[in-house]
Amino acid sequence: MLSSSLLFYVLAATATLAVPTAGEQAASQAADTTSSQAGQATPVAAATAVSATSNAAQDETTTNWAGVVLTFGQGAIVESVTGTFTVPTPNTPPGGDDHDLYTSAAWLGIDGYTCATALLRTGVEFIRVNGIVTATAWYEWYPSLARSYYKNFTVAPGDVISATVTAGSPKNGVASIINTSTGEQASVLLGGTQYASLCRATGEWIVGDSSHPNGTEAPLPLPDFGNVTFSGAFASVYHPTNPVSNVLNIVHNGTTLTTVTTEYDTVTIEYIGK
Repeated sequence: MLSSSLLFYVLAATATLAVPTAGEQAASQAADTTSSQAGQATPVAAATAVSATSNAAQDETTTNWAGVVLTFGQGAIVESVTGTFTVPTPNTPPGGDDHDLYTSAAWLGIDGYTCATALLRTGVEFIRVNGIVTATAWYEWYPSLARSYYKNFTVAPGDVISATVTAGSPKNGVASIINTSTGEQASVLLGGTQYASLCRATGEWIVGDSSHPNGTEAPLPLPDFGNVTFSGAFASVYHPTNPVSNVLNIVHNGTTLTTVTTEYDTVTIEYIGK
């Protein structure tokens, strides 16, 4: 088992935006309210459900995000993002050393792509080190540190996870997660002047890599996670003008490590770095 300090260091390192940088960790805030019951914002009239794969996709490469970012025209407000995925089993990639640390996370969120000030997201991190696999459910309002929901919320490879983030305003939101395989649920109410303001401009469904904890922008090795499929991938959006799905893939040292396929409300990210 990994120590909690290593876990949170790795979680904090995932807090990279579309152009990844290192050293982003800020002091963690203590105003979060955690509940053992999953909570979702009350639906509001006029918000429109938009699938993650709306309109023509534009392909991009990054060093740390693979998946789909849904962007909109001026005036659109993303209120919530939701999706369901199965936690993968991280394996040592071909040619890798099973004693090394390999880490990644499957998550969904609001902002962090065109909006540089904040990112609200939730998901599951999966780690392999010394042949041992661990997984942790977490949430984050960047630039505050990522946190696990609570110590008794369990998640493991093969579990089916449903997750939602909701932003009722630029400084108030909810992160919710349900382990449908175990029946466990959790939600966290987030809000206050201490949080950076969300733009509520984009929705994301991502498998993300982590920056190296030595303070450089070099990414940690990505595990062979097989594939992660987000189903029911929808964003609830006010004034959803000109939705465009931007498909992102991870490239390390000139080698493409992922491929992304989409179909209506489904986003599949596959590891291909073999």
